[in-house]
Amino acid sequence: FHRLELDWNRLWKTSPRREIFTTFAWARAYVRTYGADGLRIAVGRRKGQISAILPMRNGAGELRFIGTPHSDYCDLLCDGETTFAELRQLIDTLAAGDRSWKRMRFDNLSERSRLYQLLSKAEFRLGLPYSLRRGHQCPTVIAEDNPEHIFGDLLDKENPRRCEKRMATRGTLDCRHLESREQVQAQLDVFFDQHWIRRGLATGSGGMFADERNRLFFRNLVEEFDPAGALRFAVDRKSVG
Repeated sequence: FHRLELDWNRLWKTSPRREIFTTFAWARAYVRTYGADGLRIAVGRRKGQISAILPMRNGAGELRFIGTPHSDYCDLLCDGETTFAELRQLIDTLAAGDRSWKRMRFDNLSERSRLYQLLSKAEFRLGLPYSLRRGHQCPTVIAEDNPEHIFGDLLDKENPRRCEKRMATRGTLDCRHLESREQVQAQLDVFFDQHWIRRGLATGSGGMFADERNRLFFRNLVEEFDPAGALRFAVDRKSVG
């Protein structure tokens, strides 16, 4: 796994969607937290160089992307020349090396992801012994074209205005972005507890942070990503009077 870091990062940089969830650092934080057992990673080569990486993990007889369910977006790491035939070879490699899984799930694919583009072309079919089934669709708001108009409309709704007025009656709100790992780590227990309380009131359960491993995963993410760069962590404080 660790030997793939340089090629993983190289392929990630060529992706049209460079999501933080598909970085090697995100995958490494996941492996540090949950262990390397069950990792199933298929690697494709072209002219002696790694050209594609399909990073999966076997859990309960099902292959899912490394990082699931914490990754909002997942994808195949590959260069722009990767073909459907090469993708099929990656899947065949995983099937040949491990027969303990019965299903492969490609969760959280963007329509612009390279894996989705390969799988969605009508002329391509995986064929036996595979059967491709589509999951649910997730509506997405793309704000890059006209962010002022889109977010302006959202903020003009009744609920945000009511929330803003309610916060104004409780004092001045100070928002501060933390830019060091030490500062963020010191606030994580409060973050976990607030999430636990909110989920408990809403659902009667402690949510994802009832599991200590999930707390550790977030701590490992802070160690992997620079709070002054890729990581964003803000603290809101109220001052009364």
